Amino acid sequence: MRADKRGTAGFQDEDSDEMALENVLIDVIGQVLANKMSKSDPEYKNFKEAYDRIVPYFQDRFQYIADDLVFEVFQEMNDRQPEFINVLSKNMLDICELVRFFAKCFKKANPVVTVSA
Repeated sequence: MRADKRGTAGFQDEDSDEMALENVLIDVIGQVLANKMSKSDPEYKNFKEAYDRIVPYFQDRFQYIADDLVFEVFQEMNDRQPEFINVLSKNMLDICELVRFFAKCFKKANPVVTVSA
C-alpha cells in the first residue's frame, strides 16, 4: 500500500511539472492578495472576479494594485524562494516564464516604491 502511494504521487508530480511554476505563482499571489487586500480597496472587486486567473490579473492590473501589496507579493516570493528553486531545478524552461513574469511586472512598477523598498 505504501508503494502505491509513492508511485501515484510520483506519477502526479511528473504530470504537473508543466504547471508547477504557475501553481507556485498562483499560490503566492492569491494568498497575499486574499489575506492583505482590504475589502474597501477599489481593486478588490476586480481581484475577486479574476481569482481563477490570478497571474494574468496581477500582471494586467499591476499599476492599480496598491504598492504595499505589490511589495508584499514580491517579499513572499523572496521568502518562498526554495519552492521556486525546486520548480526551476525540475524544469529549466520555466525560468523563461519566470523572467517574462518579472519583466511584465517590473515594466509597470512604480520606480519610487521600488527604490524605497
